Amino acid sequence: MVEIKVAFYVLGALFGIKNSRIAAEKTLVTIDPIAKTIVIVEEDLFTVIQEENDSVLVSEEFLKIQKRDWIPEIQGYDEKSVEFYTDENNLLNAKVVLKYNTFEDLNTYALGVAPNGDYSLIQVPNWNVESTDGQLNDMYWNFDASKPFSFTMEAYKDMPEKYRADKVSLTAIWEAANKG
Repeated sequence: MVEIKVAFYVLGALFGIKNSRIAAEKTLVTIDPIAKTIVIVEEDLFTVIQEENDSVLVSEEFLKIQKRDWIPEIQGYDEKSVEFYTDENNLLNAKVVLKYNTFEDLNTYALGVAPNGDYSLIQVPNWNVESTDGQLNDMYWNFDASKPFSFTMEAYKDMPEKYRADKVSLTAIWEAANKG
């Protein structure tokens, strides 16, 4: 059984935040096995605000992320960065760039090696993974290990309506957390 320590679409997971409240509507992941880089672009960051205190908790989470206190599995990477930016629709996005050291480092993200030597990503149906670079075979997405590959995830595509009604873009909360 594959242990998933970091779900690409949950930003706080990279910083050890349990039950992270910051998520991405859509996540684009590009892995370059030659350069040993992972680029994670989280589009339309959002949260679910159901109680008055929820926005305070999200602001505190942003502050923890700004400290760049990465999880132990990432601390030894040669390079690591996260950048927040808004797009033309004023939606908040995050771009994470990681330069890992060994193939084994990818196990943190539920990536492994298929019997034929390709990289493989476990297929979790509600992650809604799509890729033109990979092939879905049974329970795994397989990717050619000799060249860069990308995939998208839309884990909240089928969010229950009771949460969708309380979904809030994080642009204003992020801007407020970055004042001063």
